[in-house]
Amino acid sequence: MHTTDMKNVEGAENMDYWTGVLQRLDLNPQGAWLVYTLGALLLLGAAAGNRTLSRSEWYVTFGVISFLAWMGDIAFFFLLDLLDSGDPAIGGIPDIIMFSVAPSSIAILYLNALQRFGRRLLLSILFTGASLAMEYALVRSGFLIEKGWKVWYSPPFYLPFFLLFLPWHLSFIRSSRASSRSAVGMSAEAEPSETAGHRVRGRILRRSGGSFSFLLKGIGRRREKGRPH
Repeated sequence: MHTTDMKNVEGAENMDYWTGVLQRLDLNPQGAWLVYTLGALLLLGAAAGNRTLSRSEWYVTFGVISFLAWMGDIAFFFLLDLLDSGDPAIGGIPDIIMFSVAPSSIAILYLNALQRFGRRLLLSILFTGASLAMEYALVRSGFLIEKGWKVWYSPPFYLPFFLLFLPWHLSFIRSSRASSRSAVGMSAEAEPSETAGHRVRGRILRRSGGSFSFLLKGIGRRREKGRPH
């Protein structure tokens, strides 16, 4: 085979590879426009509207809720086979947005609202209703496919998530940070006392060393006096 033919074959293989990558990204399934729109709005709101969470709390919350959402995806979409999204055979970019970006952003928005306004029960009901409306819109757009699941099965999962789990999650993060700070403070307080102890021991050793050298000098003088001339 000529060199030109080999290059053409390699080029065709590379083209096939990247075509497969684009297909696996599943960029434009039915209803994907709604996923992109909701994901962008929610992420923008979570980033720009953050007023009460620290950067570490924002970061930890985003990661934890993303992890839990993917665990739910595995349980309900694969193990129980109750739902499908986009192309069922491919987990593409819209799935990443739906299971990572959207739930985490909603959780951050809820915690900010809870810290600013209180009224946990009322906010939990409102956010449960908003989550239910978004799920219904995804079903109507054709992105979310119900196989044995119905939209009204979701409130018993949404409401405890907002009412119980998220407030506990935030209090757990803050109590852990407070305990770590107190531990650091205790160690910082212990260091000066240890330093003072070292100083006292040093003084005692210096004094005892001086006394010991004085005693040795006295013994040497006595021996010199006792020697015969």
